[in-house]
Amino acid sequence: MDYPHRAHDALLRIENQIASKKQDHVLDLISEFIFYEKKSDSRKYGNNKMQQSCGLSLIQEFQLVVVLCEFYERPGEEMIRNAVFLSLFEGSNPSRLKVLTKLVGTAIASSVGPILSAAGTWIQQLGPTNIFCMELTQRLIEDFIVFSNKGPEQLRTLPSISPRFSINFLACCTELYLKDTVTHQLLPPPPPALLEVFTNWVQDYPTLCIDAQPQLVLPQGAISMPIVNPLPGLMRWCVLSPISQSAIDGSAYSKLQLAILKCLMQEAKQIGDLPLVPPINSIALGAVIFTLKFKASEIAKVGDPDTDQSMQLSLERLAQCIQIAIQSRSLLDNVPQLVCRLKKLPKNHLLDIVIKSQNL
Repeated sequence: MDYPHRAHDALLRIENQIASKKQDHVLDLISEFIFYEKKSDSRKYGNNKMQQSCGLSLIQEFQLVVVLCEFYERPGEEMIRNAVFLSLFEGSNPSRLKVLTKLVGTAIASSVGPILSAAGTWIQQLGPTNIFCMELTQRLIEDFIVFSNKGPEQLRTLPSISPRFSINFLACCTELYLKDTVTHQLLPPPPPALLEVFTNWVQDYPTLCIDAQPQLVLPQGAISMPIVNPLPGLMRWCVLSPISQSAIDGSAYSKLQLAILKCLMQEAKQIGDLPLVPPINSIALGAVIFTLKFKASEIAKVGDPDTDQSMQLSLERLAQCIQIAIQSRSLLDNVPQLVCRLKKLPKNHLLDIVIKSQNL
């Protein structure tokens, strides 16, 4: 039996075992019949664990992607689909990550919703800062943004195909750009094409980041991880871009800032019940304030942060975000503490209005 048929049969066996809750040999089936992984004893290198290497050729990787696409396009139970996906790529290794990247890339290009939904579940379970999630995100950005002219157009309608994948992918992307590091050096800004894609997402799908996503459908006993909302990360991009020496297209960030504010105002228009989970985390905004405070101290060595145009624009954008977030009840936790931290930033007229409005 040739490889694609063997992989297909193995997937059906794995599906049946998961459905019947007999999962003892699922991981072994995946390793042996799906990825052709060979186990090698690495104890001679001081490591007591068994190392695995993927034995798939490039042609077999392509065949596996086709088999997986066909498998997920079949009618099936979402819980089983997610369980199979999580088992295939659990604690992903570099070889499996190659296949995962090709699979998700194919699903994006061909609009295969079930695969994207399962991939979104995988990201959500591991978390957007997980090393494998970030590696997948970087590779997708390279494939669809850096090295492709048609990629941005293929990404544009992704939220309508799989909201779960879109919001988790977006959360991962916000971790890769314009973020402070331990050396207080800002990470570079996102590629302009990616920035445009996400601006269009917030404009065209304003409820993507504020609507509650359906509960993850996982096997019994599995703990569902919450979604990390990407709005604070997008706010960070807008606020820190003026003081980033690498971010040059200011109008693009102004457009994103406006889209974010409209998104938050959309939240305010909804019915009176408070949102179950506030989409804006005060801890994330606190990190932005810390970065601005450090940058202000750097500017003070050569000038005046109270009059520096870049710093003032950053402060205005921060003030706008916080004011609208409070008014829309999107920011609920530790507001007094957050406002007290604002007092330590350079003087800014709009920021002063926000501080005084809280009567602190």
